[in-house]
Amino acid sequence: MGTYVVTGGASGIGAQVVRDLTGRGDRVLIWDIQSPGFDTPASHERVDLSAPGSVARAAAQMAEPVQGFVHCAGIAGATSVGHANLAEQMRVAYEVHVVAFVSAVQSLLPRLIAGGGAVVAIASAAMDVIYPGTLAYGASKAALRRVIEQLAVEIGARGIRVNGVAPGAVHTPMSASAWADEAYANERKRYIPLGRQSEPSAISGAVLYLLSEKAEYVTGEVLWVDGGVRHGCSTGRWNTSRARRADRSIEEHCSEQATTRTTILRSVSKRGSGRRVQNLHARRIRIDRAPGSSTRRCVPRLGRGHQSRQHLRRDLGR
Repeated sequence: MGTYVVTGGASGIGAQVVRDLTGRGDRVLIWDIQSPGFDTPASHERVDLSAPGSVARAAAQMAEPVQGFVHCAGIAGATSVGHANLAEQMRVAYEVHVVAFVSAVQSLLPRLIAGGGAVVAIASAAMDVIYPGTLAYGASKAALRRVIEQLAVEIGARGIRVNGVAPGAVHTPMSASAWADEAYANERKRYIPLGRQSEPSAISGAVLYLLSEKAEYVTGEVLWVDGGVRHGCSTGRWNTSRARRADRSIEEHCSEQATTRTTILRSVSKRGSGRRVQNLHARRIRIDRAPGSSTRRCVPRLGRGHQSRQHLRRDLGR
């Protein structure tokens, strides 16, 4: 029997981790802004992980050794470069996924050392698979993986193991609204080799393994529990409907600048530079593929007086 702290334990993957830990007799403390939506013997403390200093204050109230810390808290939502409030969405995503995790490990470190504890963070397949419309979520989860690796190196000598679990599509309240759309669900399943969502119990099982002595020599790793989606996504462009939504948001963002740009170009044209402006409009982009590579490059078609195509290829290292 041990003591465990679980962020985001009020619902979803975190709730399943809480159920599994309390089910085997462990003492669990939930840090979550929401109250648990299920009956549990676990204690709950209301902690807003997006608020600076909230995690340190919660950790300061603990005195006993801690055998494990699990960071399940997450925040999702469609974000792309065309969204007006992108900067705020990025800030909140990094605060919840990355900053809160680092702050919790730092604040709990003396108790984790005393308890010989282990740390597990819930990452995401989005850290490697580029899902259209998940700019804030995917980028912050990628940063989380880097933090997992860094902490594993820094506190490994203290006997603390730090690992992560990368789920794919999981049946949780956070994903329920998107998967309720039949077209979305069918499209998403096309790129999951197992052809279905995971249940939270599969992710929790991976978490409990990494917390256990069976993983005593595992640290700095991210265990993928994604149904093979990172491999399935390589077969084509994932989620074309979401990609179209992201494209529309970018178009709307760019349209705000269209009138100003047109005015500037007309002004330049009136000053006798009409041919130069015309050449600007005539410049095109060619999609090129390097020999023996699946990577596509965007190569501008250059006009007269510029480098030749052969020189351009040389400069690109081809």
